[in-house]
Amino acid sequence: MEFFTPTGYASLFSSTNKRHQRDMAEPEIKQFLNYLADNQKVAASTQNQALSAVLFLSKEVLQREIGFVENIHWAKKTVRLPVVLTSDEVIKVLSRENTQSGTARVSKIARQQ
Repeated sequence: MEFFTPTGYASLFSSTNKRHQRDMAEPEIKQFLNYLADNQKVAASTQNQALSAVLFLSKEVLQREIGFVENIHWAKKTVRLPVVLTSDEVIKVLSRENTQSGTARVSKIARQQ
């Protein structure tokens, strides 16, 4: 999927639905967000930005209040590993090694602290 700005998401929302923007409501928003998560496999932050753009379009441009949109297929948040480990985390990782060299490294690290 290409990069979109909030204006781009509003345009994409309009183009993926057959009704005029002023006639769209919760079902069309749900369909659009599910399309992004299920078909386009966007990241959670991308889906949130698209939702914000559509809500802004509805509320500020079209002057329409949108109710709560239920049963949205939310994109899964990416689980990220830490870039660095704390000293305690390093000791825990190294202490799991069963080799003599692993034990020696743990001892050496512990002495440096």
